[in-house]
Amino acid sequence: MLAKRNSITFRIWLTMNTLILICIIALGSIYLYHAADNLEEGLRSEGITAATTLRSAIALSMLNQDYSSISPLAYSLLDQPNIQYVIVRDQSGKVVNQKGETFTNKDLFIEKVPLLYFNSYLGEIEIALKKDALQSKQNRLYTYTLLIMLLVSAGSMIISVIVSKKLTLPLKELMNAARAMSEGKRHIQVNVEGTVEIKSLSTVFNQMAATIEQNEENLKKEVLRATTRLSEKIKQLKTLGNISQSVLKQNLSHYDVISIILKEIKAFLNPDRLSISLFDDNKDIVTIHYITDNDNIMISEIPLKDTPFQIVANTQKPVIRNDLPSTNIYDCEQVPLRQGIKATISLPLMINDKVMGTLNIGSFQKNFFKENIKEDSTFAVFANQISIALDRVYAYESLRQSAFHDYLTDLPNYRYFKSSLDRALNSIKNHENSYMLAVMFLDLDRFKIINDSLGHDFGDLLLKYVARLIESCVDPDHTVGRIGGDEFIILLPKINDGNDAAMLAEKITRTINRPITISGYEVHVTCSIGIALYPTDGQDSETLIKHADTAMHRVKELGRNNYAIYTPLEKDSTYEQLIFENDLRKALDRNEFTVYYQPKVNIQTGQISGLEALVRWVHPEKGIIAPGKFISIAEETGLIIPIGEFVLRTACEQLAKWIKDGIPPIVVSVNLSTKQFLQTNLVKIVENILKETGLEPNLLELEITESMTVVLNQAIKTLDQLKKLGVQISVDDFGTGYSSLNYLRMLPIDRLKIDRSFIKDITTNEENAAIVSTILSMAFNLNLDVIAEGVEEKTQVDFLQKNNCHEVQGYYFGHPLPANELEEKFPDIQDKAKVWTKNNF
Repeated sequence: MLAKRNSITFRIWLTMNTLILICIIALGSIYLYHAADNLEEGLRSEGITAATTLRSAIALSMLNQDYSSISPLAYSLLDQPNIQYVIVRDQSGKVVNQKGETFTNKDLFIEKVPLLYFNSYLGEIEIALKKDALQSKQNRLYTYTLLIMLLVSAGSMIISVIVSKKLTLPLKELMNAARAMSEGKRHIQVNVEGTVEIKSLSTVFNQMAATIEQNEENLKKEVLRATTRLSEKIKQLKTLGNISQSVLKQNLSHYDVISIILKEIKAFLNPDRLSISLFDDNKDIVTIHYITDNDNIMISEIPLKDTPFQIVANTQKPVIRNDLPSTNIYDCEQVPLRQGIKATISLPLMINDKVMGTLNIGSFQKNFFKENIKEDSTFAVFANQISIALDRVYAYESLRQSAFHDYLTDLPNYRYFKSSLDRALNSIKNHENSYMLAVMFLDLDRFKIINDSLGHDFGDLLLKYVARLIESCVDPDHTVGRIGGDEFIILLPKINDGNDAAMLAEKITRTINRPITISGYEVHVTCSIGIALYPTDGQDSETLIKHADTAMHRVKELGRNNYAIYTPLEKDSTYEQLIFENDLRKALDRNEFTVYYQPKVNIQTGQISGLEALVRWVHPEKGIIAPGKFISIAEETGLIIPIGEFVLRTACEQLAKWIKDGIPPIVVSVNLSTKQFLQTNLVKIVENILKETGLEPNLLELEITESMTVVLNQAIKTLDQLKKLGVQISVDDFGTGYSSLNYLRMLPIDRLKIDRSFIKDITTNEENAAIVSTILSMAFNLNLDVIAEGVEEKTQVDFLQKNNCHEVQGYYFGHPLPANELEEKFPDIQDKAKVWTKNNF
């Protein structure tokens, strides 16, 4: 009901009927008002007319005052139904005649007419008119008028319904059409009829419907295109996502990632030819990764020069070749051309604003690629994503390299090696076979001397060179790692027995033990190798590595430049060694070190020619400890420097005291440790000690070993400075190193000391005898003195004297003694020396 009242038809009908009713009521009211007024005026006129007629009839009678003739005339007026009474008055107002009843309850109209006779006022006539007939007429008038108004209203209502329906019919049609459109119906047109406004509205509606229909058609097409693009975009994003995820997968190299990228792009674009090219760091070589129709990845390398890739590298812009047969063909395009490729595009792969490669796409169609490649194009998006993926995978590879490889040699580090060893152990444990596994621990001998002498840069170059030498000796299934400093470790995952490991160790020692020239310096390097075998020497990686390390240190103790397979000790000496080292550190502060002196005898003149100062450690509990037990530890801990300076100063002070006491001056020799010799202020220390003790420089002899001069240039410089002070120089333990004639010729030295290992069997071993004779002859030719160490027997002295050896040192003439004891036995030693005057033979 409410909807009908709100309808436009109802409103038009209501509006029309309201207006019509208002008009009818207004017109009816006006009509009734005027009609009633006219009836009243007619009644009044009737009375006035009757009075006027009576006036004309009685005017003369009134003038003559003949009132008798008035009565009949007045009485005749009462015959009219509307006249109630008639009164005639004279000039004074006196009633001269009265007809009819003046006293009544009826409503009356009173009309008074002056009685004139030729403008002479004679009196007046008063007539009372009855309203009964008038009211009856008025009532009938009201009734008829109301009935007419009702009839007219009813008719107007009927007409207004018809008119409103006719007026709203086009609107309803428009409304129904609009409702149909809202329900999704199209192809709707309404009839253009009705009023001008409705016709205009209908025309506009039809235009609007046509426009909406056209727009919807266009929208459907656009939605279809957008959906297609969105679907392609989703596929593209999925492809890009797969490319990104490939970077996150563990243990994938950039080769693996490129393979995934090529397969994903091929599945998305389905190109006729697809490849990715990567440049080397120098941009000399380009590596092309090409995907075949069978999704196999083929890799080839070509020079970058004179290729489209070089143009991309130089311009950092895509290179498009849309008509290959008609353009200059590069050599690298011959194969694609034979396959039918007629158009190619190479897009730059950028990392850190540098071109590191290209994405290459080929088509069988000419002019397939647009000349202007936008940044948001599919090709450009893929090139950008590939660049990001490769940048990340290179970063991951770098991180993995840093985490699992040594930064200097690029060998596996300890973490990687241990992981490889664990895997190898698990593999060999899970398979029943008779194979063994070996871990080799390699340490370069005296590397610290080289590193401290020539600098860390040279040491790094040497380590890299040695790493390559080791790699050249091992098999592909072996793992070579560097665990720090000059220590290398090797895994042999499958060997038959320990001999296989020993043969490899021997091969490595031979390969390394050769003169090596780096940056203009020639150095000699040796190594010590320890070997631990599974399952005999350990069941887990930690134990095998520990035992290999232990075996290596035993090689060091036995003289270096060798290898050894681990053999277990009855007692673990680690704790004892730690206690020993702590005692050694305290010995300096407690003044537990003392100097012993061993005489040197010139067997040609029979004179004591000198003394060698030898350090001894007087332990408060263990007594005297020989140098062989603590010197190596002092060397490793750096305590050898203050100990060596103590010996040097004590020896110089003691010799100066003997000279002051009247003992004839003789030369005192002091051993220099490796660390002492490498001190940059060594010359200054020696100079200061000589000045402070007052000892003549020519009475001091400094003994060095061959290993200290491995860095020849630095050694010559230091020795020259010492010689300028007037100090004598001798080479100790000669014959055990790798000296050559040229080497000796270049060193500013005074004498050679033949190592005791050659003197020991000099009378029974022909080879040792020949070596000693050769050394003596060589020294003579080089104008060098020679002293033989370890002389303990008379036959040894005989041999040496006959072969023109000047000086000897050993137990035969005297043991090392403290200064006070040596003073007491000095005459006895001198007497024994005189026996060997050459003139006595």
